[in-house]
Amino acid sequence: MRTSSTSTPSTRADKLRAERSQKTQQRINSAGLQVKNTPAPRPAVTVRGSRGTPVAKRAYSRPRRQYAFSVGTSGVEMLTPAIPVFNPGWRLLSAVLTVLSACLLILITNLNDFRVQQPVLFGFERVTAADIENVMMLSGEPIYAINPDEIAVQLQNTFPELTNIHVRANFPSNVIITAIERQPVIAWEQGDAASWIDAEGYVFAPRGEAAIALTILSEDAPPLQQISNEAGDVKDEEALIPPQRVKTDIMQAAQKLSEQLGTGAVIVYSADQGLGWSDPRGWKVFIGSSLNNIDAKVKVYRTLVDKVLAQGVQPVVFNVEFLDAPYYRLEQ
Repeated sequence: MRTSSTSTPSTRADKLRAERSQKTQQRINSAGLQVKNTPAPRPAVTVRGSRGTPVAKRAYSRPRRQYAFSVGTSGVEMLTPAIPVFNPGWRLLSAVLTVLSACLLILITNLNDFRVQQPVLFGFERVTAADIENVMMLSGEPIYAINPDEIAVQLQNTFPELTNIHVRANFPSNVIITAIERQPVIAWEQGDAASWIDAEGYVFAPRGEAAIALTILSEDAPPLQQISNEAGDVKDEEALIPPQRVKTDIMQAAQKLSEQLGTGAVIVYSADQGLGWSDPRGWKVFIGSSLNNIDAKVKVYRTLVDKVLAQGVQPVVFNVEFLDAPYYRLEQ
């Protein structure tokens, strides 16, 4: 009887240990199975209030600005409604710029503040702003329509006495013209018409007043030389008309002859007989287009004059261009 009583408890203990060991193994197996079948963890989501937006979704939604204000000293915060962030695209920006440019163009076109009133001149002496306005008609033109190169070409073609012409259009309504005027040294009178010639031989129309030391009387136009297109600073060379220029040998001969004859002498010119002078006794003397052998020509002229006057005739022209064949005429 003792043996059976002592073996029963041992059997229960073993059973309890076996049951516990079995349950423990089941829990371990169940935990391993749960770990194996558990999906990947989701990213953490932060929520502020009922209106919050998950952080994971903010990268795909339009960002909003939200401000929190403290209420009292209790630490309670009040959230304002979320304000969407405005992010314009390039198309909207291009449209805005187009509209602004169109409005600016309309203002510049219609407002008098952006229209040329009168050109501002620098370096001019005899050519006035009124002279330029009569030709160019710049007053009232929009400043954006002014073409400085084109104006420079027109000024050079219209006023050959101008050189080194520079035109600049300044916003909002100023046109500034800078130039140098040629100074006349010879007055070429052809009947009722007159022309001025500067020291380089350029011909231009008289304008205003000028101190001119030499006057040439002629029935013919000044002998001109062929010159290339001298555009200077003007870019449009095709539209530029080269200024007229007197032949260099005629210019030099006329100036030297004037110096030899002295003050008060009247120089004359003929396309057929060249240069000469007007004798106070009532006739003209021609020596040709150059001053070669001028002393010999003057000596022959004086001899011829004495001979003709001794005959009691009144000539109108003497020509001593050729020393071996001088002559005189009694009629023109």
